[in-house]
Amino acid sequence: MNSINDYFNKYTFLPPIAYGALRGICVNTLLHPLETIRTRQFLSKKSLNIYKASAEIFLENGLKGFYKGYTPSLKRLLWKQIWVWPIITNLPIYLSQKTKLNPYRSLLITGLCLASLDSLLKGYEEARIQAISKSPTMTIEKKFSYGLGTHWSKLSINWCSFLMSQKYFKEKQLQANVDNTLSMPQLLLIGLKVGAFTSFISAPFEVANAWKLGLRKQLPLSLSYACLKQLCNGLPLSTTKLVIHNIASVILLDFLNKK
Repeated sequence: MNSINDYFNKYTFLPPIAYGALRGICVNTLLHPLETIRTRQFLSKKSLNIYKASAEIFLENGLKGFYKGYTPSLKRLLWKQIWVWPIITNLPIYLSQKTKLNPYRSLLITGLCLASLDSLLKGYEEARIQAISKSPTMTIEKKFSYGLGTHWSKLSINWCSFLMSQKYFKEKQLQANVDNTLSMPQLLLIGLKVGAFTSFISAPFEVANAWKLGLRKQLPLSLSYACLKQLCNGLPLSTTKLVIHNIASVILLDFLNKK
């Protein structure tokens, strides 16, 4: 019994869940309109830029159209916070102490674990949407298994690059600080750097995942301008979302590490 109490005293679970849920509410409220626009771009049979997709949504439902599906989206995001943040805050510490791995290797393994869980949960949802909208003759299970490998690769890059780069940029900034603490402007700058780095690294996987899932199969695979434009449709919004997510995550992770 004492060993169980020691374990829960050593590794924190409730604060990451509670603050992660609060982060989820704030970020989802901010980013849901962008996700609505991105979804409209993907589901449209014609090529739509951000402005045209936004105009279509506004003309159909007004401002409330941008928050269509907000509640289901929030539920999925809150569920994700429940398991993501306890892993992020506890698994690297556990690996470093039990296996004597250096911090970066511990973060790498943590990122791969998160990517595996995330790809199984999120990949099925994406496959369901795309099977219905793009390939009605293909079952959800087949669509899911077809894109799982590429989806896992993309998430592995996202998670590993986020965890490792935020540690690197924090350490560099702390070395320059006299008081060994990070101010909010510094955290925002670190989050921006991490988001930009992660977006740059993951962009090819974002495009490859879109291609493999069949989002752009109406175009022959080539290096033509039309093909590249169609493949990259929605990429600016994905990049913006990823940067904002990374900024919020850097701030929350720094806060939780001080608890």
